[in-house]
Amino acid sequence: MPDLKGETIGRYRVLEKLGAGGMGIVYKALDEVLDREVAIKVLPEEVADEADRTSRFELEAKAVARLDHPNILAIHDFGTDGGVAFAVTELLEGEDLRKTIVAGSLTPRKALELAGQIADGLAAAHDKGIIHRDLKPENIFITTDGRIKILDFGLTKLTRPEADTVAAAELPTKSAPTAVGVVVGTPAYVSPEQLRGHPADNRSDIFAFGIVLHEMLTGSRPFTGTTPEEVFASILKEEPLPVPERVHQALPGLDAIISHCLEKRPSERFQSARDLIFALQTVSTTSSKVGATGGSGVDVRSIAVLPFEAPVGDEELEYLGDGLTEGIIGRLCGLPGIDRVIARHSVFRYKGRSVEPEIAGKELGVDSVLVGDLTQRGEELRITAELITTAKGARIWGERFVRRFSDIVDLEDVIAQAIAESLRLELSDADHARMAKRPTDNSEAYRLYLKGRHLFDRRTRDALERSIELYREAISLDPNFALAYTGIADAWASLSWNDFVPKATAFKESLSSVLAGLQIDDQIAESHISLGMVLWHFGTDWSRAETEFLRALELNPNYAEACHQYAHLLTFLDRKDEAIRMMNRAVEMEPVSRIMYSCCGQILYFAGRYDDAIARLETAVELDPANTGPYSWLGMVHIRRQDWEAAEKALQLGIDAGTFLPRSTGALGYCYGIQGRRDEALSQLDRLQALSAETPVDPCFEAWIHTGLGDTETAIATLRRAFDQDANWLVSLQVDPFFAELRGDLRFQDLLVRMNFRETR
Repeated sequence: MPDLKGETIGRYRVLEKLGAGGMGIVYKALDEVLDREVAIKVLPEEVADEADRTSRFELEAKAVARLDHPNILAIHDFGTDGGVAFAVTELLEGEDLRKTIVAGSLTPRKALELAGQIADGLAAAHDKGIIHRDLKPENIFITTDGRIKILDFGLTKLTRPEADTVAAAELPTKSAPTAVGVVVGTPAYVSPEQLRGHPADNRSDIFAFGIVLHEMLTGSRPFTGTTPEEVFASILKEEPLPVPERVHQALPGLDAIISHCLEKRPSERFQSARDLIFALQTVSTTSSKVGATGGSGVDVRSIAVLPFEAPVGDEELEYLGDGLTEGIIGRLCGLPGIDRVIARHSVFRYKGRSVEPEIAGKELGVDSVLVGDLTQRGEELRITAELITTAKGARIWGERFVRRFSDIVDLEDVIAQAIAESLRLELSDADHARMAKRPTDNSEAYRLYLKGRHLFDRRTRDALERSIELYREAISLDPNFALAYTGIADAWASLSWNDFVPKATAFKESLSSVLAGLQIDDQIAESHISLGMVLWHFGTDWSRAETEFLRALELNPNYAEACHQYAHLLTFLDRKDEAIRMMNRAVEMEPVSRIMYSCCGQILYFAGRYDDAIARLETAVELDPANTGPYSWLGMVHIRRQDWEAAEKALQLGIDAGTFLPRSTGALGYCYGIQGRRDEALSQLDRLQALSAETPVDPCFEAWIHTGLGDTETAIATLRRAFDQDANWLVSLQVDPFFAELRGDLRFQDLLVRMNFRETR
């Protein structure tokens, strides 16, 4: 039959071809009377001339039109035009169930929800005496809003012989060997009685329903074979393959329903779709009362996802494992029934360490721990994952996955959905949609992004610059990859904060990148955090920055990094009590993160709570003795407590380690100056000036030394120079204790006004 695009059939103008099959060709068309888009199915040319076929086509269309059920495709019209028989239906947007099954995105609970809609549609048809006779995933459509539509009630039968048996002509003349479980066409859904030549009735549809439900839950059918004949033999003689234990744990009784649907004798199955609906509702009601408890019966309210282990020395698998870990953490955050998901910094402390899950769980203060590993064999990734209870080390859930490299982005969702099902969480459609949301459909772009993230974490200049290159390569493959734009923004900001590049350059690049990402997708918490950080750190719009941080927390209330960065902003806005509460919240989410403890100590320092600051900073050192970052902060706190010996010792440790060298040097100079040790203070000033020949030095640190020496004139002049250079440390000007002696000076107040601090307070 020629393509009818552009032709008019009856009152319908054909717009484009949507698909074709044995039962006809489907087009998108415009109803020119009602001015609405519809689907129009044209009977194949080879049967359209047969009067009895066309007559039955019309009778079936009229019968289905009388159903008027939300889970059955609505038929609007039927007719013939120029010898062409056609049926007009509603136009659907979405995909058929086959595509959803192949994508592996159905959890047991979602499968149960969809199964209930399918059963409702079958019941409505059976009540009117209409039997489908060809129920299969291709004839079940899922609309974009999650509704089921059953297609082709009774219509496909019109292109086949009158008998309800499977005709020999329907079998392929040759069957190439295929893997066990691979679909071998529509005959795979035929009931035993049809294979034996008996008429189909409503119980035949129920048998097909059981096969479809099994496939929704497992990805494969219960009766297998390499040829149609072997599949038929399996349907007639063999017991169906069982569903996995995880399905029974998630939804007890659902496996029994499938078995009852697949009884060989029709008399032993559900006798009506209404009985089937009642059984499905019983499973749904029972499971909803269970709550968030795993298969071991342990109540689970908090989870830590430990870094997925990769073979030593395999850097590519390492960053894929890191990305998988982060992705699962992100998908589990905010799920109903889970109060805490430990954030990234704390769990990555365990990377490369051999530690028992229950020990890690106790250290992290969670009920359960997810552990996993990944290996490569050829083009395949082999991933194992287990959810373990902290209290007894009992296994709640575990599964092994074999995927191609290109499927890594889907794995995050699959594993998160499986965990949710194992814990019997009550998830809304929105929860499922959020977990299933993919950052990109391009697997190579995602691989480049993960590699960029891996390099970003090193924070060296070379690594940051290389991460930007990788993010840009990812965007070249997928221009709508919003997270890659955010990655570029973060890398440029980090280059500035570490004084690797001029602040003005970094600000321009960061701002343009993060705004580009948000224009693509404004529902990503990470992007709002990045924008907030750019706005407050670069000092352009602190009020807007606060709005962005709050939006990030709205999108992900368990986002520790959002709490952390927002706490810094609140500190520099002189809202210290709010800042401390927000930072403590971040520490609760990241209970063993040296970064969070160090940042908490910094905020307590600015708030004047020096003993508490020391406790937090010392904890940061204990968590990671190799990290020398907290030393300069410890020295600064000891200065405020006038413990000169401890201050000098801590600052010298920082200087010796080369960590934040300008800041440690400036603080030591202030320490000497405030004690009246002028020559030693000036020696640190000389040291800073020598450093400036090698690396950018923030003038604020020089101003510290002049302030400690009591040289107000030079200190103010130096701060003005810092203002002209748009120095990084200026964001702390309002709350920095080292400038307490300058706050009464009108010239200092003028600097604050020029920086808009008073406006933002």
